[in-house]
Amino acid sequence: MKPKASPTFLHLGASYADEEKVLLHLASNGRAAFIRDANGWLPLHVAARAASVTIVKKLISQNPRAAETADKAGWLPLHFAACSSSSLPVVLVLLAANPAGIRAETKAGALPLHCAAFGNDCMPVCKALLSACPEAASKACPVASAKGTTIKGKRTVAALAAEVNEWSKAGRGAASVAVP
Repeated sequence: MKPKASPTFLHLGASYADEEKVLLHLASNGRAAFIRDANGWLPLHVAARAASVTIVKKLISQNPRAAETADKAGWLPLHFAACSSSSLPVVLVLLAANPAGIRAETKAGALPLHCAAFGNDCMPVCKALLSACPEAASKACPVASAKGTTIKGKRTVAALAAEVNEWSKAGRGAASVAVP
């Protein structure tokens, strides 16, 4: 569908993780799950940012291809979800809906793992992404410095992979996580 200049009511409800309003809106207008805003975001992109697993599942059921749909910058809903420490269940649902998304690069060359590496306290998300796609750790992060392990206090992917390995060895996480 043609992008709208402003977000729809469904985009707004998803951004506030307002399950009641989202479900009511979808019941009255299921096609709203297909409408992009000015950024090229579907309501699923917004729900992934808000880390609402119930809304994400409902939007995928309304628009199964939404998990494979990139915005204008090349970001999939998985990229948005990977940035949030509270989004592990959403990340797992999006991976199940679009397994190839783990290897999808934004227009800037970032993988979902890169987004997670620069998120706040995203170790469980990073671990899940690395478990699903170990080769992602070898992909250079487009914003990472080759000289150090951090940029402005953030982890590079190589440092992150080492940290995830140590985290796993310490027994702080399962080798694989089930989709909720």
